[in-house]
Amino acid sequence: MNKISIIIVNWNSGFCLEKCLNSIFQNAEKIELEVFVVDNNSTDGSLNELDDKFPSVQFIRNTSNLGFAKANNQAYAKSSGEFILLLNPDVEILPEALEGMVSFLSNHRVVGAVGPKMLDSSDEIQAMGYYMKLPTLIAGLFSYLSLQKIDQLFPAIYKKYFCDLDFDKKSEVEQIPGACLMVKREVIDKIGFLDERFFVWMEDVDFCYRIKKNGWKMFYLPTSQIKHIGGVTFNRLKKWEKKFIFTRSLFLYFLKNKGIFKSFLLSLIFLPKFIHLLLLKVLNR
Repeated sequence: MNKISIIIVNWNSGFCLEKCLNSIFQNAEKIELEVFVVDNNSTDGSLNELDDKFPSVQFIRNTSNLGFAKANNQAYAKSSGEFILLLNPDVEILPEALEGMVSFLSNHRVVGAVGPKMLDSSDEIQAMGYYMKLPTLIAGLFSYLSLQKIDQLFPAIYKKYFCDLDFDKKSEVEQIPGACLMVKREVIDKIGFLDERFFVWMEDVDFCYRIKKNGWKMFYLPTSQIKHIGGVTFNRLKKWEKKFIFTRSLFLYFLKNKGIFKSFLLSLIFLPKFIHLLLLKVLNR
């Protein structure tokens, strides 16, 4: 059995994908692994020449964009690793990151998943928007208001409902971003993998919610580090398109995990915005 199965879902991120693959093989010499790249019908020539450059990578080419969850599930069905790593194509693995995550999972029976410290291209910590607490109605309200710099304007609210993580310390967390999430196969065997009803966004949050609900812990490991550009794929979408998809996914998350009453309250908060976004979607067809 391979130690790690790495799954990368690609959609028009070819200029990052080759760097991502190079970083994996340059920093995983001591680990048995298999790598899958699932391409969701990219039109930028993402996979050009990569077959020859990375003969050990298993490429899955879809004829349409199946979304993040379904594409990951495609590769998982073919995988054999003891540990599964979800990895975005705009990520570069840094030295000893994989070894650190594997070691921590191997040595802690109650830990089901781990995530690394994420650095931007300037080697600054990516903190805002990552390793957040699981969504609540209060967090949903602030998301609706689209308040910028919540951490600076309302620090107490930000720490209570969004994130109070010290990014320099190993810590238990409520969710790990799908940009780089390593999970034990035994966890997936028990609770299932990503819910394909989420086309994109919130599928990783839903997955982490189920991990936590079923008794496993999740940890942030600052000693394992990656570089993450962030937003490469979805910067191709218009601002209203991103908001529409996110709003729909957030409502689905609440409907699935928080019950009808809280979903109804959330719908009251988001209904005006959702109708506005829906009209934009219709008008921009």
